[in-house]
Amino acid sequence: MDYSDIQNVKNQVPVLIGNLKDKGDFGDFEILQQLRLTVPALVKFNLKEELGSIKPELLSFTQAEKDNRPYNTPLHVYELVASCRNAFTKDETESYISILASRFEEDSTISPESNSFDLHSIIEMGKVLAIFRFKQGKFDDVDRILNSTINCIEKNDTDMPGLRTVGLYRDLIRLASNMGRQSVLDRLSAILEKNAPNVHKNMAKTETSFSVPQDMLDKELDLMTDGYTIDETLTIFAMKYVPTNDQIEEYVKKIQEQDGILSAFTHLYFTTSGTLSHEVRPGPEYKKEQEDQMVSTALSYLTVAMHLIIVTGQTRGIFTVDNIMNFIAKSPILTPRRISIIEKGMYAYMEYDYISAMSILIPQIEYMVRAFYAQNGYSVTSNDAIGTTSDALGTLLNNEEIVILDRDITRYLRTILSNRTGWNLRNLYCHGIDDSFSIIQADRVFHILLLMAVLSQSIRPESAS
Repeated sequence: MDYSDIQNVKNQVPVLIGNLKDKGDFGDFEILQQLRLTVPALVKFNLKEELGSIKPELLSFTQAEKDNRPYNTPLHVYELVASCRNAFTKDETESYISILASRFEEDSTISPESNSFDLHSIIEMGKVLAIFRFKQGKFDDVDRILNSTINCIEKNDTDMPGLRTVGLYRDLIRLASNMGRQSVLDRLSAILEKNAPNVHKNMAKTETSFSVPQDMLDKELDLMTDGYTIDETLTIFAMKYVPTNDQIEEYVKKIQEQDGILSAFTHLYFTTSGTLSHEVRPGPEYKKEQEDQMVSTALSYLTVAMHLIIVTGQTRGIFTVDNIMNFIAKSPILTPRRISIIEKGMYAYMEYDYISAMSILIPQIEYMVRAFYAQNGYSVTSNDAIGTTSDALGTLLNNEEIVILDRDITRYLRTILSNRTGWNLRNLYCHGIDDSFSIIQADRVFHILLLMAVLSQSIRPESAS
């Protein structure tokens, strides 16, 4: 933080407050522009005294706007108060939420034919109000608010249903996915599927027919969350779902007993989208290939349970983009630019755009693996006649001399990312061999991202510099 920047912000505050008192109109474009620039800076630099001097104007304006101007509240005010909501006291926040909720309920019932109907203002109010309710853990209210917002878009969208408002729907999809609001996401996905299929064609459809009782999933998630911080919960999740030898052997046995699909190795293939990946060769000399194939098949079954836990965690506000990125950003091997790239991949994952998610996240995971090995003293490059090149991911993961990871984790990474007899996602997607998508594939990429974040955070800060 630059001292001169702080001083500049401090110097702007009296001018801003003076303008507010002189003009008394937040609708003035010049005042709004000053607010947009100054208030977030007050929060960023933690200038509590300066922020405290302007909060009464923000709150009093919100009330005055409700009393004197029934509609068309400037959107920037909602954005500003939402952006600095953590700086308000609980009572101040509750006062603002009460005013905002009342306005939203009134405005969302207006007929779109009325001159008082302002769709963008309603959407902005709905988004900000949903954020507040989500922070309070009132998830039913979040769903109700978002559905009311969608209702307003639909009743206003009469000329070209679903097409001219695609951007509005997509913005709500990002918000709902970050909050894990599954029913809202399903509704938004159905709208886009019906009215804008070309926009929606790359978004995966989620299976909803799993028959696992929800109370069992809640109990499982409670074991990872009760008494733990969000970061601790993500760490527990990352380590818990690395498949162990015992789990693999148990599932292989069940699969063999049920349908015998692993009984004849000569007929075994692992496929991700109906295309042949690699034939597993028979004979004792190919025992490692055969074992990798069994791991691959067992992982397909094991990932179903993990998927349900992820969905439950999203619904309960645990697996959100904000929480995940706050956790991943603590990794000492990631630069701000890489963190920004990973965030784009996380949003794609939460929006069911799995091809985009895997195309973005897998290269970053490969970097994290390579950087993790390098920071722990292992060479990740080779020299040849041309010069120095980075070792392939498969080369690193198959190098038995690298003992930094236990056998379960190494085998897991190798199976999912680089082995031809495994899922081989790194090659299938990043080399353009395949362009399909699968929920369980994306879930494992998400899990490995968290796993590498956990492992890399164990590196000493001085080693990662």
